[in-house]
Amino acid sequence: MRLFEVAGNQFQDDLANVLKVMQGRANSKQTQSVVPWPAINNMMSAQGYAEINQDMMTKVKDQVDPKGDLIQDITPQGIVLKTEVSTPEEPTASSKDSTAGKSVDQMAHNVVSKGFN
Repeated sequence: MRLFEVAGNQFQDDLANVLKVMQGRANSKQTQSVVPWPAINNMMSAQGYAEINQDMMTKVKDQVDPKGDLIQDITPQGIVLKTEVSTPEEPTASSKDSTAGKSVDQMAHNVVSKGFN
């Protein structure tokens, strides 16, 4: 029997939290995220769990990601997370909006710094 089978929901919850942190980082950097198995196992071993692999992850995927908004794919290389960017070259609508917001902020700063009211 493997540790994640004995640990109950705590393992799935801990793994989901780790993956959500990685997903948040990828979204903040506007990139895709493939979390390799060694990285996953490093983070999970810090919490006291044994190594997991593609087969084990496939068995617990529905418990880790019940809504389907976290894991895009499970590959031999690692877990592909769903992010706001489908490809690294494709900016999202939010990143386009933030670029526009920066230019408006810059224009406002220029107006204020020149003394126009």
